[in-house]
Amino acid sequence: MIKPGFEGYLSLKKEYPFSKHEVAFDKVLAVQMVQITYNLVKLNTQILKKAARLLFRSLDITALKDAFTSHKLVSTYIHQRNDYNALMTAYFAGCDDCVQVYLPALPYQAKLSPLNILTAFNYVFLEKHSGSYRQRFYIACYFTHYLNILDSIRTAFKNIDLRGKKYVPFNSAFDLETLLTQFFAANGVETYHISHGLSYVKYNNTVGFDAINGENITAKNILVWGETSKTDLIKNYAMSGTAISVAGNPKYPFKAINVNSNFKKGILLLGAAIYDANNAILIELVGRLAKIHNIRFEAKAHPFSNTGLLQGTAQSADIELLPQYKTIDEIFQSGNYDFAIAYNTTSYFEAMYYNMICFRYAVDENGELAGLNDKFYDEGSFANQLIFFKEKDINVLNKEIEYILIANLGMGINTYQTILNS
Repeated sequence: MIKPGFEGYLSLKKEYPFSKHEVAFDKVLAVQMVQITYNLVKLNTQILKKAARLLFRSLDITALKDAFTSHKLVSTYIHQRNDYNALMTAYFAGCDDCVQVYLPALPYQAKLSPLNILTAFNYVFLEKHSGSYRQRFYIACYFTHYLNILDSIRTAFKNIDLRGKKYVPFNSAFDLETLLTQFFAANGVETYHISHGLSYVKYNNTVGFDAINGENITAKNILVWGETSKTDLIKNYAMSGTAISVAGNPKYPFKAINVNSNFKKGILLLGAAIYDANNAILIELVGRLAKIHNIRFEAKAHPFSNTGLLQGTAQSADIELLPQYKTIDEIFQSGNYDFAIAYNTTSYFEAMYYNMICFRYAVDENGELAGLNDKFYDEGSFANQLIFFKEKDINVLNKEIEYILIANLGMGINTYQTILNS
């Protein structure tokens, strides 16, 4: 029986110390393990048939090979999200000789390797690993698929000198990019892990599955936004400080902060899908706050939240739930809001960058974020916070927020061009 959650993931991962050609497969299979321990995938017949087809598939690596043979710096990505694309574009602005490869566009390639099938299935089943038959079959199928891909990569790059090249995956801790990162690092490529959020915080209660963004890093060099992320990686994930560079976040150049002390219209920033039950409770609370304090509110759900659940609650609370296609940047840049309320989301810092005081709903707050004394729990504590911030010296508050944004978002810091062009 596999334990649920992150504890179960770590326990399962320890059962797979399999390595081939300097690629550690416990790291490569981390996503499948997370899917199982967090029950993110229903292992029904349809899903298992889809996994079984991977036994006879590899990937056509031609586009990746061409990228490395014709460019010094190669980046890959696996998500087509506007906010992620904007972040990647900002990272590579001014970088010489850089190309990006969208991995899901690499076509499947038929491959039958009895050796890989036997290796994976013998290892998973004969070694008596934890899990039901369906869970182990699911892992064995992906295990085989990744072995197939490793064969294809080794063949494609067999006679190519990769020394002096640089590889920057979108996330060296996730899925196929963990395999690519380890392969390229073993073959003379300088590898970098970049950040796409404040993913390295300590969890107070439930450890979110996005903790693999810190725990499963495979790149040799780690670039973080601010000093707090460096501290978190060292403290929470035992990373070596010498491997971590504070590179900043180019999306947030330095600016003087001038927060709005009006509280007439607010934006509610909801947490990820695992917090949807509390998200719904918070929406109801904010609906009451709106009536008590004569404040208009709109709400932004996490991209993977159950919007069906939240939409009904928002309608009952007379709060508009904004469309999922709207990005956080678009919402903040609109200038439509005086202040924000955040729940278990690092958008807390981004709201402050756009001159908004941001209150934190602290009931079952999970991630430890370094911020202001701005937490509330109910109607009474929210009213107290309104009074506190209306009376606080605005110049002192602006300076406090500037310091917080530099330490957390890396505001005004941008050394990517220097690091990646060196």
